[in-house]
Amino acid sequence: MPTATSPTASGPGRRASVPPTVAACGSTWTATHAAALTHCYDFAGIKQLVDVGGGHGELLLAVLQAHPGMHGVLFDLPNVIEGAHRRLAASTVSQRCATVAGDFFGGVPAGGDAYVLSWILHDWDDASAVRILGNCREVLPANGRLLVIEMILPAPGDTRTPTSADITRLVRKADLDMLVVTGGRERTLAEYDELFAKADLQTSRIVALDSLPWTLIEVIPR
Repeated sequence: MPTATSPTASGPGRRASVPPTVAACGSTWTATHAAALTHCYDFAGIKQLVDVGGGHGELLLAVLQAHPGMHGVLFDLPNVIEGAHRRLAASTVSQRCATVAGDFFGGVPAGGDAYVLSWILHDWDDASAVRILGNCREVLPANGRLLVIEMILPAPGDTRTPTSADITRLVRKADLDMLVVTGGRERTLAEYDELFAKADLQTSRIVALDSLPWTLIEVIPR
């Protein structure tokens, strides 16, 4: 979800609005896709996971609970991190989860084996998305992984992500909402490939998150 300051005329400290289609399902699906992520993706070898724009940490906490040997860093705007402290303190993994306040347009904390951008890039236009990806690339180690979780627009002939009529309708509606409300957009896998290439990154593999409308794109340095 959008939690970083906008680089556009909206000014510092402003947050992108949440489209109705997204807001209607966001609170439920954040927990749902966090659970699906821990079930569907192999986190082996990751000792420190950085959740970029991770809100109050629901996704990161779910991953840490499933992987007792892992540490995490929750990175978001200062006011968001302030709101996350109570949630983190009440969790069973608080000793393994650090917080860092900042703006992902200005930079991303170093030190992670892997980074997560969950439901972030669709909030932004291509130039802003490449800027976020570039900041992640700067701190990504040579053998590191960037996990991008987004809804994917279906494209003729691209069978890398399973879809259904219901999911297609939902993603197309979300795409229109993002364009009108935030200036962002949902994208096809090919369009994500283009963004990654501009940030010196490349797709490693695609992981479907059960039957949910989200897909995990594992991205690595080029």
